[in-house]
Amino acid sequence: MQQRAVARGWVVTFAGLGINLALGVLYSWSIIGKALTAEWGWSAGQSSLPYATAVGVFALAMVFAGRAQDKLGPRVVASVGGVLTGAGLLVASFATANVAWPMIAGFGVLAGAGIGLGYASATPAAVKWFPPQRKGFITGLVVSGFGLASVYIAPREHRIRRSSATRRSRSRTTPPGVPRR
Repeated sequence: MQQRAVARGWVVTFAGLGINLALGVLYSWSIIGKALTAEWGWSAGQSSLPYATAVGVFALAMVFAGRAQDKLGPRVVASVGGVLTGAGLLVASFATANVAWPMIAGFGVLAGAGIGLGYASATPAAVKWFPPQRKGFITGLVVSGFGLASVYIAPREHRIRRSSATRRSRSRTTPPGVPRR
């Protein structure tokens, strides 16, 4: 029985790490913000507004997430957080150089709330499976995913932007379906 509980604790710990690896997109904002200023001509203030909104909503959502986790459980809270984050990123994708509100509402409000819910539900669920002398290690392991996210998100975002720019320039010069030479 003891061994099953420890095994379950590791599953929950690595699930929390995975949640934070996904939600750490917040720490990758500097790349997105630079692209907004370079490609869309947004000012530094305009490009930082979605991030500032997300950080504020993130902090507020964590307060409510702790209480919700006690009532509903970490699975429900983390799942709602994932749905909100995904919906927020989807809404943010409708932003343009001249229309900023989808970025603020999507990334700032929806994704900010989702990240707060997910982040607040990952660590407590993991640490309760381990004895007091391991709680610091488990907490560090789960939370490290948030910071490590930018290690894999930054290069992927750069590749996606470069690929997207190539497709846009190709679509202006080459008809669809015709191979570019």
